[in-house]
Amino acid sequence: MVGSGSARGLGFRRHRVMTPNILVLLGGLAFPLVGVCLLGTLLGVRASIEAFGALFTGLIMAGYYAGYIIGTWLAPRIIRNVGHIRSFAAFASVGSATSLAFGLVVDPWVWLVLRIANGLCVLGLYMVVESWLNEQSAGPTRGRIFSVYMASTLVALGLGQFLLLLGDTAGQTLFSVAAILICIGVVPVAITSRTLPCHTQNAAPARRTDRVHRDGTDHAGGPGDASGCRPIAGARASTQGGLGADQRPAAPRRASALSVRSQVNSGSSRPKCPLAAVLR
Repeated sequence: MVGSGSARGLGFRRHRVMTPNILVLLGGLAFPLVGVCLLGTLLGVRASIEAFGALFTGLIMAGYYAGYIIGTWLAPRIIRNVGHIRSFAAFASVGSATSLAFGLVVDPWVWLVLRIANGLCVLGLYMVVESWLNEQSAGPTRGRIFSVYMASTLVALGLGQFLLLLGDTAGQTLFSVAAILICIGVVPVAITSRTLPCHTQNAAPARRTDRVHRDGTDHAGGPGDASGCRPIAGARASTQGGLGADQRPAAPRRASALSVRSQVNSGSSRPKCPLAAVLR
């Protein structure tokens, strides 16, 4: 029993090895995500301050995920045409520019367009990093690598909410901080000398994927709705409820901590049946 446990422990340590390329990717994505979460929380608070109303605020925040949907069609084409590093730099640059533009033009319709563009850029960053990680990770370690990836993204998203304390939510400073963080994320990815992933093949059509994985598509909707509205709705509700700026990040912080723990637990567990049997 002792020998078996030792073997399992050694195997776990061997599979936990993180290559420099993976660390570069995680670091390159962490900074933009801190800025993105700061921006999302700030927009919820600022929309309440500017009295945009619940309908316009909801449209602006939903525009972020509309950008996600558009990005699933546009981002793969950009990555295939210009490569991963150039695509990452382009998405981060446009995302940084849109972050600055929110503070320069305070108008709900302009914010809606900017939020769509911002969501498209964030989706592109995710797609570059995840396709690169998928290329760099071997079969036995892929689950643990992606659990670390998801945990690190959730930590970054949680930290971004605390940056709301750095400045006045009615000014331009916090928009500039978000733009700076998104720009910094380009540095570790742009200067990497590691092996680049091969160009991705064309993905399966969405209708085919939905038909094959019907249960997964249906069950992902509820958690997606909850996680999508949590930071913005929490920030808006706390502003209208009269909470101070130092109290607003508390509830999203606890939710992010629970999400991090669930990702670590799921990544360290082993599936009970082969993946091919699940996807059949």
